Amino acid sequence: MKKTIQGVEIPQQVIDELMNLFKGNEGMVEDWLIRPKVPLGGVSPLSLLDSGEGINEVLGMLDRMKTGDFS
Repeated sequence: MKKTIQGVEIPQQVIDELMNLFKGNEGMVEDWLIRPKVPLGGVSPLSLLDSGEGINEVLGMLDRMKTGDFS
C-alpha cells in the first residue's frame, strides 16, 4: 500500500493496523483515514498523523475499535 495519502505520510504502524482491521482492502483503509470521526473530535485520522500525539490518538481509536469500544 502507498504510504502517502493526500500528501500525508502514513506511519507504518498505522498502515499495519488498518490493513489488518480491513483485511488488506486498501480502498477501505484510505476511506477510513480521510473521513472525519466523531471520537477524534470530528476530524479525519489523516489530519492527525503529522504529530506523535495525533498518531497515538489514531492508534488508540484503532485499539478501541478492535475491542468493540466505539466511543
